[in-house]
Amino acid sequence: MKKILHMVAVLGLTGLISGWSLAYVYQVTKPVIEANDAARLENALHDVLPQATSFDRVDIAEGVYYVGKDGSGTVVGYATPVQGNGYQGAIRMILGIDIRLETMTGLVIFPNDETPGLGNRILEKPWRDQFAGLSPYPQVNYVKGRSREKPNEIQAITGATISSRSVVSAVNKGLTVLLREVGGTNPDQASQFGAFQCEDCPKWMNRAGQSSGTTPKEPQPAAAHQPAATSESGGEQ
Repeated sequence: MKKILHMVAVLGLTGLISGWSLAYVYQVTKPVIEANDAARLENALHDVLPQATSFDRVDIAEGVYYVGKDGSGTVVGYATPVQGNGYQGAIRMILGIDIRLETMTGLVIFPNDETPGLGNRILEKPWRDQFAGLSPYPQVNYVKGRSREKPNEIQAITGATISSRSVVSAVNKGLTVLLREVGGTNPDQASQFGAFQCEDCPKWMNRAGQSSGTTPKEPQPAAAHQPAATSESGGEQ
């Protein structure tokens, strides 16, 4: 009986110490983790909007977007987090578009679980650089087996069709909502891509800046019809 009581006491004390240790470590590391997350977000925003020196967060029904401003407080562009479903799981990104809503200014893709050497090549800068200067009209498309020929096209990664398609689809969804919010694009346009969702995006994606309320809007870009979705054959990996 004494042995059982001794064992119970030891196990209870061990559990208590372990629980206290975990709580202590969490409290100590939480500020560091939050600071690292905030820095990662800030770096991504500056990557997609290099002219901006500060960012205001704007919360909308579909999520959040950021208004980039230069040192004088002039709006220079917009950025928004987007998410797609890749071959191995979620692909989280942040995209930017210029103040005139004419071209994308960049795309940052965060580390993910796509297949090394295939799907995760979407992280490579040369591939992501295709999105800088890309036209979002009538929508971003990808091509396979040939060089891109149009201002709204990017070249898919050979052997990574699903990952490439996921990025393009997420970019189109995010752009649709962003253009509607800041450029007055017809809200019905969003339904052609489906509702923009990023519920699973890390909380740190929503931490930069403060909500700016009403933001200045540029003249609406010329309307363009949306083409049928690019046909897709073959798989990945």
